[in-house]
Amino acid sequence: MLRELKVNILGPVHLPELPREFQDTMVKFGVFRVFIGGSWIDFGSYMPVKSPVNNEVFAYVNKLEPEHVDAAVEKLHSSWWSLKGIPAHKRADLIMKVADFISEYRSLFRDVLVLEGGKPMGEAEGEVQSTIDRLRMIHQDLGRLLDVGIPGEYGAGTENKYAIVVREPVGVVAAIAPFNYPLFTPMVKAATALLAGNPVILKPSSYTPIMGVLIAKAFEYAGLGNYFALVTGPGASIGDALVMHPLVRAISLTGSTETGLRVLRMAGLKKLQLELGGKAPAIVLEDADLRLAANKIATGSLRLSGQRCDAISRVIVLDSVADEFVELLIKEVEGWVVGDPRDPKAAMGPLISINAVERVHSMVDDALVKGGN
Repeated sequence: MLRELKVNILGPVHLPELPREFQDTMVKFGVFRVFIGGSWIDFGSYMPVKSPVNNEVFAYVNKLEPEHVDAAVEKLHSSWWSLKGIPAHKRADLIMKVADFISEYRSLFRDVLVLEGGKPMGEAEGEVQSTIDRLRMIHQDLGRLLDVGIPGEYGAGTENKYAIVVREPVGVVAAIAPFNYPLFTPMVKAATALLAGNPVILKPSSYTPIMGVLIAKAFEYAGLGNYFALVTGPGASIGDALVMHPLVRAISLTGSTETGLRVLRMAGLKKLQLELGGKAPAIVLEDADLRLAANKIATGSLRLSGQRCDAISRVIVLDSVADEFVELLIKEVEGWVVGDPRDPKAAMGPLISINAVERVHSMVDDALVKGGN
């Protein structure tokens, strides 16, 4: 029999009151617009946003259709030459303003991570700070944009010749983001693409679209709104529209292996950056510090409820230390507090959706049927 966890839910989930600076993001309280090329737009069709804390709807976002995506991409494409005209070091300065904005409203970004993604408070605070830190290092990326000089004399006929490789932005970049790091991952995708002179259209996960709204607001504040778009809606329709649009020249996707294969088949000759699922093992040898190994493996397995591509999903242990290691690992796991992610004591919150719960439960049942303990 599976042990039933009794989790104390602190109460109903409510969207935090948004500061005055965010009022234009909403049609009315709790109903969010999309952002396209400098304007907040309402298309009048909505989809619910459920909190994994209690599986109840606590907000709505626009539900776009493929034709809306087409219009957004075309508008961004028309801004490309204007963005290219801004020197890269000035684009980096603008991205620094994005970091300043997130820092000013860090508690709002943290709370949305908790309510929308079920991320424990400590994890949410860490993601906000990591995002700020990464954006503030953006000037270090300027060196990667330098043109490259190639001297001759390395092959017959190249003597006294010199080649220059000039780096040019490719055009509109589609950033397709996951639910597990809905702030850090799309921010890094968008910031680096914009730094290189490419307009960005962001498709956040349908589980965490409100974070996409906050991201769009940050880029608008920084003066990059004309070169950024946020589209929300089902991935099967607007995601496909993004991937196949002829004016989308590059796609950066973080998601499942299945989604990555789907994008690969549809994208044709577009530039692709695919960060997909993993199956990460941990190996414990005889000379290991078993207490440290148990601590790190528990964290690597249970952090974000295991909803990470690099989560430890299997442990390979030498027989000579296996029994002792298992005892230590059980003690580590029993020390983890599972609960409402709004509770500062909770180290592990809920899975992202009821579908995810059912999938994991079926995997546990399958293991038990096959003799697992």
